Amino acid sequence: MPNPQILHSKYGRNFGFGAKNELIVRDEARGGRNDAQALVWSISRVELATGDILALRATEIEIVAAPGALKAIIVDHVECFLDWSGGTGYTAGAGEDLSFRYTDNAGIEVVPPIDGADFIDNTADTFAYSPGVITNAAQGFVPVVNAAVVASMNSGEVTLGDSPVFVHLYYRIVDTVLTL
Repeated sequence: MPNPQILHSKYGRNFGFGAKNELIVRDEARGGRNDAQALVWSISRVELATGDILALRATEIEIVAAPGALKAIIVDHVECFLDWSGGTGYTAGAGEDLSFRYTDNAGIEVVPPIDGADFIDNTADTFAYSPGVITNAAQGFVPVVNAAVVASMNSGEVTLGDSPVFVHLYYRIVDTVLTL
């Protein structure tokens, strides 16, 4: 991947777009690196339709595709928006929490789950936020190399319901090998 071009605003901000049209903000605290590792956050925006939500435990939905060999996805945070349709509310039982994981339902969670009782079964427009695991971890975190990030339910399936959920997942792709 070629080095992205960093522009300088008249207000002293450094920014630009990378080879994949991702926003790049120059991180002066790290020596102002101009490569894609400097500070590149991408946003994946995915709509979970009613059918997706009703079958989310059995059929995960890919939010971010696997990045390729020797690369990993680091999730900063997830924002979810329940767009209340005015129809039927979802019925969530215990443990039916919205989860974001590497690979599949058995994968490592990349953010804390969003409690179904506080979010998915609401009967009004609802916003939920989940910070990245790394910001909450008491210990370090080893990301899974070349793994997609998927949405799933922790246990069981919600029933009924007819409102979509919009997911905005903020992430970056990092190299998992040292290159000098």
